[in-house]
Amino acid sequence: MILTTLNNQEVNYIDIICKNWPQISLFHYSSIKDEEKSNDFCFNEFDEDFQKTNFIWYMLIKSADIFSEKYNRYPGQNLDHDNFHSDISLLIDCYKKYLSINNKVVPFELPENFEDYVFEFCRFSNSNVAPANSIISSIASQEIIKLITYQFKTINNTLIFDGVNSTLSIFKF
Repeated sequence: MILTTLNNQEVNYIDIICKNWPQISLFHYSSIKDEEKSNDFCFNEFDEDFQKTNFIWYMLIKSADIFSEKYNRYPGQNLDHDNFHSDISLLIDCYKKYLSINNKVVPFELPENFEDYVFEFCRFSNSNVAPANSIISSIASQEIIKLITYQFKTINNTLIFDGVNSTLSIFKF
């Protein structure tokens, strides 16, 4: 038997495992480095249209990282509120560069209004919205509690929250 003393009480880990065996699961998380190295986006078909929309936001976030490295600012940042239009074409170029890294292939056809997404992303200019921040921080705190207490299953990989449409998607790469 595997016994350990915890707070002057013996703990039998075999009994704990046998008691909780239905909840035991094994997660294989991928790192950000693994995600960047992957040639394509490996996940199941999109069940809902909002998952495609959330994935477009994910790709624009990744493109904004390239934009930030190249121009030392985020799209629309440090510009007049009405002067962010010049960043739209720059962000589209960064999006194409993001896809060209390791020859990534988008698993669905982009909508005709893709430039509307880019426009909104640039207009947003790396701002923070308090209600969306509170939702994301609540999710993060729940995940931390799950990790500390060893109860329940944690979110596996990337979570994208669209505060405009109140949709949430989890992508595994």
